[in-house]
Amino acid sequence: MKENRILLWFDVEDFITPESDEALAQLLKMMNSLGVKSTLKLVTEKARVLKQRGREDIFRLMTRHEIGYHTDKHSVHPVATEYLDSMGFAGGVSEFESREKNAFLELQELTGQRLTTYGQPGASWASQVYPALRKWGVLTYLDWHDVIDMDGKAYWYGGLLNWINLWATPRVELKCDDLEAAKRRFDQIVTGERDYQLISIYYHPCEFACEEFWDAVNFSDGKNPADGKLQSARTCSAETMRRRVETLKAFLEYTLTYDNTTYLTASEALALEKSRQRALTGEKLREICAAVQGEVNYYSDQDELTLSASELLILMGKYVGSQHLTGDVYYGPEQDVFSEIHSAVTMFQLGKAVLEQHATVLGYLQLPNVYQIGDNKISPADVFATLADGIASGVQPGEQISIKKGTLVCANHVKKNAEWGRNWPIFAKDLHVEHTLEKARLQTWTLKPALY
Repeated sequence: MKENRILLWFDVEDFITPESDEALAQLLKMMNSLGVKSTLKLVTEKARVLKQRGREDIFRLMTRHEIGYHTDKHSVHPVATEYLDSMGFAGGVSEFESREKNAFLELQELTGQRLTTYGQPGASWASQVYPALRKWGVLTYLDWHDVIDMDGKAYWYGGLLNWINLWATPRVELKCDDLEAAKRRFDQIVTGERDYQLISIYYHPCEFACEEFWDAVNFSDGKNPADGKLQSARTCSAETMRRRVETLKAFLEYTLTYDNTTYLTASEALALEKSRQRALTGEKLREICAAVQGEVNYYSDQDELTLSASELLILMGKYVGSQHLTGDVYYGPEQDVFSEIHSAVTMFQLGKAVLEQHATVLGYLQLPNVYQIGDNKISPADVFATLADGIASGVQPGEQISIKKGTLVCANHVKKNAEWGRNWPIFAKDLHVEHTLEKARLQTWTLKPALY
């Protein structure tokens, strides 16, 4: 029987409404009584406020759970998407780090825990956060957003393991009598034919204490309060809060009636991902290259090997240069640039360029916009397609080869609708994020399936 591995996580963010503190305390006590572990993604300002309000009891209750980062002040404008959309990839990475690193370190100090995961506030996703998180030692991304979709399953992107938009996400709706329906949804997931790797259940403590979201009250339509005064969200009664916590408890208890159910924290779910880096044989790489046919994409054998397009490109360069065939993750280029071909090139020149020409972002390697080979400027996608064709065809390193057109097909996993203003009330209604989506597409050079 397949194991039901559940990621239960909470976005702990409302730093305005005191009642949300008590909701968090009740939720922690409830989970601790069941022996259920969760991942708590905290806003640093929330942790500061808990300290100021003397809620040391909550910090003690949190020690059984894992802590993630949910930015410094969540919905206070500008949020990440707003200030990063117009910036390049590398420049945006540096900007995000300069704005968030100190608060990240402060949250670790306040909680006394290493932060193991990250998730964006609301819909404020941006690809530039990934190298910064990786540099800080965060290896996973846990949230809900549909910018990138891998058929509702986990994936690697930006050097992090991403649990975003998992299809197996049952919830009890707290404001209606939904418990029995939620149980049926859980039954359908665990007994149905559709494959699932992990089950994701998420809430916000403020949902148990309030009738509306705290940030919608204060930061809607792209604006901070003009007078600087923050208002508490409209709260429910203490009895209603208690009943909502009990409803979630009943749902969690029901999931545990399945003997094969385990609740995992982010770091535990990371440890169970089974892909492993290993050196490829030349025969295996030739087999992969033969299947490419101009498509720049990831590769996965669904056993333990999963490779992003950038890892494959570096492997091709090493193959031509007769080097040990281990892959390296390179971030995608800053721009998508057309090739300019003026003279002949050899396989060796292409492979040499792949291994020697690169940019860097926070010390991590990044693909250049073009490879300069003599008087030619060749895009990474075209180099990928050309090397794959040459390796599959047995073209020798010293032989010339015609440049093939490569298409970044892994970018098809990125959504095309840039009108995010409708998705999150905190955004201005006319917000467009075409630049954010273009950077997301270029960073699919790092995309590959996760294996469980």
